[in-house]
Amino acid sequence: MSTTPWARQAIEDTGFERIIEAGLGKGPQDCLGIDLHTIPAARGASTIWQSTATGEAEISQPAYRRLLAERGDQCGTVRLAGRSIGAPFVGAVAATLVVAEFMRLAMGARRYEVISCHLRDLGNRTVIQGAAWTPYNPGTVALDGLPPRPERK
Repeated sequence: MSTTPWARQAIEDTGFERIIEAGLGKGPQDCLGIDLHTIPAARGASTIWQSTATGEAEISQPAYRRLLAERGDQCGTVRLAGRSIGAPFVGAVAATLVVAEFMRLAMGARRYEVISCHLRDLGNRTVIQGAAWTPYNPGTVALDGLPPRPERK
């Protein structure tokens, strides 16, 4: 097993002060899953994503077994079985959550360190709120003649 960290494990070492990342579920059972993290957080990236093991792809599903029997291509079947299966609306919901976190950052509102949900059942979700970050909006500039905005507490 390689000791090189995955991109997510090393995300804190990129030099960015604030990071908002989201990932979609994997496989046919979790294709509606979404995980969002804001970093830095109470748990570091190397703790959140401890394992670098890739594991074996699941080829016990009937369609994968049939493909393997028809083609005889174990490698291609495993690559197909190991790919994430998703629908565009899952990415759209994840993107909406990321934009919402960016808006919280821009306004200095309290953020969410973790949002983990499954679109099949939003009532069963994990949401961990974090402290507010200092407001940051790189798309604005001060206008001459206007008083500065008051600090938020």
